[in-house]
Amino acid sequence: MTLTNLRLESDGDALTFMASDGYRAALVSTPGSGARQLDGFQIDGAAAERIETLLEQHLSLVRPRGRGGARPVPLVQVLAAPASGERAKMLVFRSELFTFAAAHVAAGFPPIRKAIPHADALGGLAVVAARELVDAFAAIGRAKDIAVLEFRDGLQVTNQAKKGQPNLRFTVRDAFVSGPPRHFIMDPALMGPALAAATSDERAYIGLAFQSNDQFPPLVITRWPASERPRDRREALAKIHAEVRGQNLAVIMPRRE
Repeated sequence: MTLTNLRLESDGDALTFMASDGYRAALVSTPGSGARQLDGFQIDGAAAERIETLLEQHLSLVRPRGRGGARPVPLVQVLAAPASGERAKMLVFRSELFTFAAAHVAAGFPPIRKAIPHADALGGLAVVAARELVDAFAAIGRAKDIAVLEFRDGLQVTNQAKKGQPNLRFTVRDAFVSGPPRHFIMDPALMGPALAAATSDERAYIGLAFQSNDQFPPLVITRWPASERPRDRREALAKIHAEVRGQNLAVIMPRRE
């Protein structure tokens, strides 16, 4: 994902990380008492990608090696350093492995929160096997076509084949689908990475949801552990509602037809 900016917001009790590349949006919130000083900090995409690399190295410390067990997750401090002279405000990440400081970027940030559907308005949803959906979008992406994601008697993914090109059709067999029939025109170049980011476990599921009363709703993507596949619509909606309210999700805007 090519980031434009990484933005932090805090209400004093929680810290929210927000990222966007103009077409996709991602939000993750975590408890963070006393984090109000971090509210409104923004760093540019290059710095955000460097932070991602450092955090991956940081987390590698807790992965079991050989016969040893996993170590406790080492803490990462996120600190705000005020402007001084000609130096901009700095956002500092510090752990036992690294210290990294990035300058605050005083740039506009897209209104991501406005794109997030209201949890109580979610009507259409699906919980599907991640591997099947990822493979379908990958195949259509290789064909350089646009994809059609169709919620109707299950979940199907097809391509908008150009003249002379084969028609591709994938039926996601391991799927729980509920809500009114709808279809979305999706760009595999955007959808593919968003799905892949939620599927580190090939047995996992992906939750998809949209506002059924919206003419052009964004598609919400949530993670779903393999051990927690829903038994019915009520259970699925409850899980997705919780993810939307916690802002632990990705949001993809469909293309207009």
